[in-house]
Amino acid sequence: MVKPAATLDWREGRRRSAREAILDAAWALVGEEGLAGLSLRDLARRAGISTPTVYAYFDSKGAIYDAMFGQAAARFAEEMAAATRAVRRCTLPLRVLPPRFLPALSWFPGHTPAHDAR
Repeated sequence: MVKPAATLDWREGRRRSAREAILDAAWALVGEEGLAGLSLRDLARRAGISTPTVYAYFDSKGAIYDAMFGQAAARFAEEMAAATRAVRRCTLPLRVLPPRFLPALSWFPGHTPAHDAR
């Protein structure tokens, strides 16, 4: 018997939601402890699931890092696209443009405003 498409869509939505919750917890932990401080046990606890359940959504800790990198790259691309659109519409001198690019960098863990001053 073939399962209805609505059931499959609901399950896929639930799976995506669970993956997002795990990644949100991973970002929070990395923000607090750094990449080296990310443990699957702490990640599971933060996400409200058991440690083995993490493996139902990600094959390994490396897969979690890969997904985080993918999110960061997508976010960075969105910020750069927005900045590029702003530059194309802008008639301001170039010296005022860098502040438009800096918010994209601040999304990455470990970035502080002190980095901007260098």
